Amino acid sequence: MKIVVEMDTITPDLKLRLGRLERPGPALRDIGQLAANWGRDAFRNASKRPQAWAPLKPATVKKKKGRGTPLVLHGVLKRSPRLASWNDKEAVVVADRETEKGHSIAAIHQLGAPKARIPPRPFMPFYASGEGLPRFVEKGRKILQRWLEKGVT
Repeated sequence: MKIVVEMDTITPDLKLRLGRLERPGPALRDIGQLAANWGRDAFRNASKRPQAWAPLKPATVKKKKGRGTPLVLHGVLKRSPRLASWNDKEAVVVADRETEKGHSIAAIHQLGAPKARIPPRPFMPFYASGEGLPRFVEKGRKILQRWLEKGVT
C-alpha cells in the first residue's frame, strides 16, 4: 500500500503579490507620474537629462536677445509633460505641444530633427534607443517593489 498526500499551497504573502501583478495599474500610474515629473525637472536640472544639450547657434542667441533658451524662455514645453492615462498594461506620458505643421515639439527636442539641423535636447528620462536612464529605472523599480510589498506581512 502506498499513500501519497500532495498539497499545493502558496503562502498568503506570495498569493497577494501574484494578485497584485495581475493588476499593476497603480504602480504604473506612479511610475508614469515619475516620468512626467522627471521631464519637467530636466529643464532646470541638467543632471536629469540623458545627454547635455547642444549650445545654441549664435543667430538664435541674438534673436532671443539673451533672454534664455527657446526651450525654457516661455516654459510651454517645460510645463507640458504630464501623465495622460494609465491602466494595467501601460502608463502614457505626453508632452503634447505641436508646431504649426502638426509636428511634436517634444519629439523634435527629445530626438532632434536632422533634416532641419536641430540637435537633440532630450528632457524625458529615456535615451534615443528607448532605454531608461539608470537612475530613473532604479526609482521605478523601487516604486514597483514598494507597491508589491504593500500590505504584505
